[in-house]
Amino acid sequence: MARRVSKEESKLRLSAEGRWYHDGELATHDGVSRFFHRQIRKDEAGDFFLYNAFPSPGKETLEEHVYFDVEDVAYFVEHVDLAARPPLAVTLNTTAADRIDPATLRSDEESRVYGRLVSGDEARLTRHAMVQLEPQLVDDDGVPALLLDGGRHRIEKRAE
Repeated sequence: MARRVSKEESKLRLSAEGRWYHDGELATHDGVSRFFHRQIRKDEAGDFFLYNAFPSPGKETLEEHVYFDVEDVAYFVEHVDLAARPPLAVTLNTTAADRIDPATLRSDEESRVYGRLVSGDEARLTRHAMVQLEPQLVDDDGVPALLLDGGRHRIEKRAE
């Protein structure tokens, strides 16, 4: 059985920009941030936690689920593989490979772009991922659109 650390106990928060905070302070060490991103898991109730496992020789492995607050989304698209489409093949902040149907792409009031993963979760595209898509982006009567395999996928405003 895993040891459960509540959001209140952990005082961890993942910001809308994908930055980690502990007790209100920004986690500035890149290695810690990358480690946290790789450990993101989701429980049956839809709550996100960091998964840790501590092997102990001759004993049962100690598992820990450290829950954290999510300001916007827990998943961020770090890389887009335009050669494998559709749906778009992506690599997430967790290092997991996933796919996004381009028809699900939406933008918010700050022009941040989101898409629905095959798992059903929403992910935000990072600046790096958007730069990768840039050659395929066009203006469609004032609305950005992604050109893929002869199709035009408008990136409409996201419902709030």
